[in-house]
Amino acid sequence: MAFQRNLHDSMDAKLWSRLPEDLMQRVLVFLPIPDVLRLRCVSKSWNSLLSTRRFLLPLDCCPSNATITTVSQLPLEEQPYLLCLTTVESNPIIHVYNVPLCKWDVISLSFLPSLEEISVVKSGGGLIYLKARLGYRDDTVFLTCNPLTKTWKQLPPFSENEPYRLGMSSLTSMVCNPRCSSSDLGYRIIEAGLNGLTDLRTKIYDSATGAWKTSGALPAEITGFESEGIVVNNCLYGVTCLPYKIIKMELDESDSSWSEFSPGLPSCAVFPHLVESLGEMLMIGGYDPCWEEGLIPEPISLKVWRMNRSLMEWEDVSTLPFDMLQRYLTKDCFDSLKCASHGSTVYISSLDGSVVLVYDQIQNSWTRLLECPYLSNRQSCIEYMFIFNPSLQISL
Repeated sequence: MAFQRNLHDSMDAKLWSRLPEDLMQRVLVFLPIPDVLRLRCVSKSWNSLLSTRRFLLPLDCCPSNATITTVSQLPLEEQPYLLCLTTVESNPIIHVYNVPLCKWDVISLSFLPSLEEISVVKSGGGLIYLKARLGYRDDTVFLTCNPLTKTWKQLPPFSENEPYRLGMSSLTSMVCNPRCSSSDLGYRIIEAGLNGLTDLRTKIYDSATGAWKTSGALPAEITGFESEGIVVNNCLYGVTCLPYKIIKMELDESDSSWSEFSPGLPSCAVFPHLVESLGEMLMIGGYDPCWEEGLIPEPISLKVWRMNRSLMEWEDVSTLPFDMLQRYLTKDCFDSLKCASHGSTVYISSLDGSVVLVYDQIQNSWTRLLECPYLSNRQSCIEYMFIFNPSLQISL
């Protein structure tokens, strides 16, 4: 009975109502994203509390000597989602894997305006970058949105006399400014090789200026890119289609230009994908020891290479175990794999999303992600795969 009385006293509303606001913020900042969103509906005061700058900059209110042992203990801004975008006839459906909660869910884009052929292109920080067709014309509009706050913004066209025709750029990237670098977290969008390489220029949108600027053109010999671009140390990298080569652009320079990155790819790497992991450049790709340019690749394994910056060479660091290779992958799927990374974890998806493999760089381990129940009918295919860091603070 004494225990029951103590428990009742510990849950006394009057006692908890006197909890200092700054202490409450320290507790709330470690809650999973879904719980935070539910708490905003409790009352106006709670909604106001969860919108304050101190809550939205969680690192400011976390003790510097805090020990974090699991993903679920990370502050709000560090709880990643894996975004899997499926192609459908109408609007895209975003399937998300909540890493801290180890479960799949769906993000709705119903708050967006009615536009034709909306296509989700990239994710950066807590924002998603989209393109859509305007009416019955071929002109394309650019949008950024925050699915958590259900806010969106239409970006300006490249110029008043330069409509962007419907089509995907050869290489697109979205870069968020470092946290706490300013009071207003911003972002940049890089579009290289406009309209599928019919225009080799590079356009960069900066949220700080609200405008696009023209930067260096892609080399004329490029015919396309093998995979998504990545940003490492404020430098954008991309792997071109055959003949394989890596090109880069320094994003810090005012007049950025493209150049070839040396060294080249490992000689036996086919269908390569670049990812950033723990500040390092990794390459995921098939391994074909007999492959030569001009031949059809026939990879016999899936490998991970890491760029050794001190030696400036690729190191073979891991190979997908043979039993997992036989069980989950076929020779025909290597050219359609999708890759994304967060921290030490790399996600590799098959085209239909039925298999998502997980490679951990620190543990040097391979596992399979829980299958997405929304993709069990195999009627959709994975169009893009990104890492999405839910954010309530980044501005459009």
